Amino acid sequence: MEHYEKSASRFDEATRLLPADIRGRARKLSIKDRARAEEIRLRVGKAPSVLLPEGELSLDGEKLRGNDIDDLVDIATRSSIHTARESLRQGFICAPGGFRIGLCGTAIVDKNGVTGFKYLSSAVIRISREVKNAATPVLNELTKHNAFPSTLLISPPGLGKTTLLRDMCRLLSSEKGLRIGLADERGEISSVKDGVAQFDVGDR
Repeated sequence: MEHYEKSASRFDEATRLLPADIRGRARKLSIKDRARAEEIRLRVGKAPSVLLPEGELSLDGEKLRGNDIDDLVDIATRSSIHTARESLRQGFICAPGGFRIGLCGTAIVDKNGVTGFKYLSSAVIRISREVKNAATPVLNELTKHNAFPSTLLISPPGLGKTTLLRDMCRLLSSEKGLRIGLADERGEISSVKDGVAQFDVGDR
């Protein structure tokens, strides 16, 4: 039960980004479902849903309106959407707490490419979780000859590649004392918000 409570609290933290009505509906899920949730999915004209390992679970209540997603963006950017303009061009924003929100809508395009979106039609809040020491067994195997070899992480979606890589960076940096250069272009590993990493990727 303690494990469920910790994972469920991460889901509850993610729901703070939602408009009040949807937040209340999401928090009515059982602690087990909240602990296992991988994403919160919002689509205009459809009921909000939560992605569980076995598939999507729709939330009871009204269907989403367009301004619900606008409200989500306002909450996530603290009503300063201009500060997220660069990542918004790529279709996502990083929110406080290490949450990454993918957005879809009608793109605004000029000669330099996508400059933003109008008429946002869907959003996905990815519920990432830190699992300290998850990478310890893998790292011990990789470094048993006192050198870190070139390594490629491969698995199907949703099985923890990012979680493993995040903890591997932390361990190599803080525990092994190595200087790490982390190329986190889409903010999925460290989730930098306002210049501060929302997840622990190590001291170096």
